[in-house]
Amino acid sequence: MSIRYDDNIKASAVRLVREHRDDYDSKWAALKAISGRSGMSAAALRKRVRQAEVDAGNSALINDRHITSTAGSNGGRDRVRRLPG
Repeated sequence: MSIRYDDNIKASAVRLVREHRDDYDSKWAALKAISGRSGMSAAALRKRVRQAEVDAGNSALINDRHITSTAGSNGGRDRVRRLPG
């Protein structure tokens, strides 16, 4: 069953992880502590934090490579191509 969290709770939990990450031994420890207080699972909070990083352009998932979307001869579907550097 999917649980819907209030947008304010999600935003507050993500903000708390960002602000207090260094107060804990690891990012996972921060996620576990803050998720317990916000009523969501640590995995759900981790997903929200990662998405917020991607949205802000601060994720290593998108910073280490330049990614561009190109339309090829694949029936009009977009294809992701990684560029060197």
